[in-house]
Amino acid sequence: MEYFHGLRNFLWVETANFPPIFIFDNHNHAPIFRYYKIKELNSNPPTLIHIDQHSDCRENKEKLELNNKYDLENIFHFYNEKCNVGNFIPPSLNS
Repeated sequence: MEYFHGLRNFLWVETANFPPIFIFDNHNHAPIFRYYKIKELNSNPPTLIHIDQHSDCRENKEKLELNNKYDLENIFHFYNEKCNVGNFIPPSLNS
């Protein structure tokens, strides 16, 4: 059995008849990829499946202000600077 401790880069897999799959360590970045697909598809958000060993719903008083749901730079900054792997879901649900 092989063990891998951390990913150097995230994995992005897309095929013609299957939704895209993103695999990465810093899962507070999951919403960034979701917004990216919203922008690319110009549609409602794709389904996000999150698998983890701990809750990511700790309190986070920060709020994502979205004047434009396609402002990926603002979205990236918010999830990278104002969230962590334990508290990114509450702001995501509120946006």
